[in-house]
Amino acid sequence: MITIKELAKLCECSIATVNRALNDKPDVNKVTKMRVKKLAEELGYRPHLMARSLATGRTNIIGLIVLDIQNPFFGQLINILNKELLYKGYSLHLGIMDGTPASEYHALEQMAGMKVDGIIHFPMNIGAKYKQFLNRLHIPLVHLCNFLDDDFPFVGVEEKKATIEAVETIKSKGYEKLIYVSPPLRYRGSRNLYTIEERLKGVEESSSGLKTEYITERDFIQSTYEIIKEQPKRTCVLCSNDIFALDIMTDFRNRGLISPKNYGLMGFDNISFLRHITPRLSTIAYPVESLAMKSMEVLLDLIEEKPSRRIMMKAHLIDGETI
Repeated sequence: MITIKELAKLCECSIATVNRALNDKPDVNKVTKMRVKKLAEELGYRPHLMARSLATGRTNIIGLIVLDIQNPFFGQLINILNKELLYKGYSLHLGIMDGTPASEYHALEQMAGMKVDGIIHFPMNIGAKYKQFLNRLHIPLVHLCNFLDDDFPFVGVEEKKATIEAVETIKSKGYEKLIYVSPPLRYRGSRNLYTIEERLKGVEESSSGLKTEYITERDFIQSTYEIIKEQPKRTCVLCSNDIFALDIMTDFRNRGLISPKNYGLMGFDNISFLRHITPRLSTIAYPVESLAMKSMEVLLDLIEEKPSRRIMMKAHLIDGETI
């Protein structure tokens, strides 16, 4: 394998210039940069990662910590970030929480031990001790979707506004009763539920004129059915994610209840495989690609010691066929 010294000799420039050209530094002219990259590709040059790490103090590894991988939303996010980071010369290291607050601490400590250059994650924990722990890591962090406080860079979605749009649409369809299904709310006060709580605020602020019930228990399907069977045609179920909505749709179909004939149903996220489901679920489309790109952009800026940012994005309603 060709070394950077040999590549520099063939390019007739210094090792430092070759290194800057390969890393897209702005102080290398376009012609030189193109010549270096072309030769590097033709000759199969690969940087020595350990040597580069020692020289730069960086590992070129970015950590991503997600809540789980059962929800396709996280799979979409991982795929986008992995592709874009590879293009920029970084590797992605994935940490998966197991539903417990302790698993987040473990994932963060593991990544700190790996000396990752930065971390994108969905904070699960709350409180002063947790924030002190994050600050002691001394690693650039970007919080995604779950807001903690203004001390940390954040990329998120206007959850409440999107939920208000959903409820107003449900009202416009003539429904008289709303069931809001959000099992994670049973953890309020002990975990970071920013996205879920913002959606709840949206329901509370816009559901006047609707008889509204809230379901937070683990057995949400049976609890929802007990309400639906009393007055199905005038009732709409709004779920805090698409997975809950699809679970209800499947179970109710087995009981002979079809949406929207017997009840209305709406989810949240617009996960990728909804296009294969009939009827097409009405939902709120989450801007997954934009979230991935912006969180990466903010983190890479932090690594370069640029100012931190807070970015909020819009979600939009997909009417679908179930309301």
